[in-house]
Amino acid sequence: MRIDNALVSIIIPVYKGNLRELEVSLKSAIKQTYRPIEVILVDDGNIPPTHFDYPWWDESLVKIIRNKKNIGLSLSRNAGIEASKGEYIALLDQDDLWEPDKLEKQMERFRQKPYVDLVFSDAWVFHGEKALFLFSDRFKPYYRFDVFDQLLRQNFIPACSVVFTRELYDDLGGFDPAYIYATDHEFWIRASLKYRFDYVNEPLYSYRLREIHPNRFNLNFRKDRLALLKRYGGEEYKREKLFLKILIFLLQLK
Repeated sequence: MRIDNALVSIIIPVYKGNLRELEVSLKSAIKQTYRPIEVILVDDGNIPPTHFDYPWWDESLVKIIRNKKNIGLSLSRNAGIEASKGEYIALLDQDDLWEPDKLEKQMERFRQKPYVDLVFSDAWVFHGEKALFLFSDRFKPYYRFDVFDQLLRQNFIPACSVVFTRELYDDLGGFDPAYIYATDHEFWIRASLKYRFDYVNEPLYSYRLREIHPNRFNLNFRKDRLALLKRYGGEEYKREKLFLKILIFLLQLK
């Protein structure tokens, strides 16, 4: 695949949310030092175009797709990718942001290692305006190249740090909407069966931590994780099944 001057498509699904946060996210995409890029905004929740009247806005870089109805994150990502033209795909959520040189550093990694099909990076986790911790502080070590076994144990890839080839996406067939809370993890596992991963060992992406009911989210996430482990096999499935039973039992005691 041609890497020099390859078009990168940035996919941003949008559903309601905070318009100020969306502005910051969009600006971090459009202001990337790497070129050429295109930004595909997938409107999954009624966002008027008038909200995009910013001094840094570049109409020539942005394409807006409006879903006829709310279809969720996985299918919105797929719709954006299907409408894009890039040889490489990058994901960004509406309330997160990138460092200005994120894509430049990741595309350089593709140039150095053309046998790699997905490159991720470290990430800051922040709440409000405060950085809480690095993703790598919780998920060490990072792994590269053949990572299937490691991904079965834990999802160590920050979702919107990734850039992957269109070949990988076309081969896999997109994100699976059956996994609401583990859609990223399932996609990485499926990709790792055939493709090689690498990473840039610095935080190029910032993930905004939300106020979520911890028990409910943890239970739903564990159910999704159990389903994908059952699908892909391994001893991890047995351990996760036991953990889920214990978690449900403890929640019932409250």
